[in-house]
Amino acid sequence: MLKTATLATTVALATFAFADAAEAALITLNGTDYEVSTVVGTYNDLSSTLEMTPWFGDSALATNAATQVGAAFGFPNDNVGPLFASGVGFPVFVEAAAFNGSTTIFSPTATINVFSETYAIATEVQTIPEPLTILGAGAAIAFGAGFKRKLGKVKQK
Repeated sequence: MLKTATLATTVALATFAFADAAEAALITLNGTDYEVSTVVGTYNDLSSTLEMTPWFGDSALATNAATQVGAAFGFPNDNVGPLFASGVGFPVFVEAAAFNGSTTIFSPTATINVFSETYAIATEVQTIPEPLTILGAGAAIAFGAGFKRKLGKVKQK
């Protein structure tokens, strides 16, 4: 049992040691957690990726996302944060929300295929057990196995 507990502790410590710090902003939209990161390019070059974001087609959701991210990525687009593209306006503008340091603005902000801009994209966060949860489960299994052996020895006597 001591070997099992030692192994579980070693695995838990190794998990903590190799965990990378998050380089993206975490937000919640409509009860779903997303990891937001950025890409740079023109709207036309990135359109297939930008149109897959959860806020595309919903200016209120784009504004909510931009507000949650705030200044996490700095201000790469002429003193505003990354653009949360939510649609294309007539004739050639990208409609987007962006944080400007004090509030979130929403407007036609970028020309579709002229300027390279920094855009926000999102990936849904999949829940993964934390290292402490894994350690607890390992300890419970080790304790259960040891208790079962001890109970088996008592029954044999």
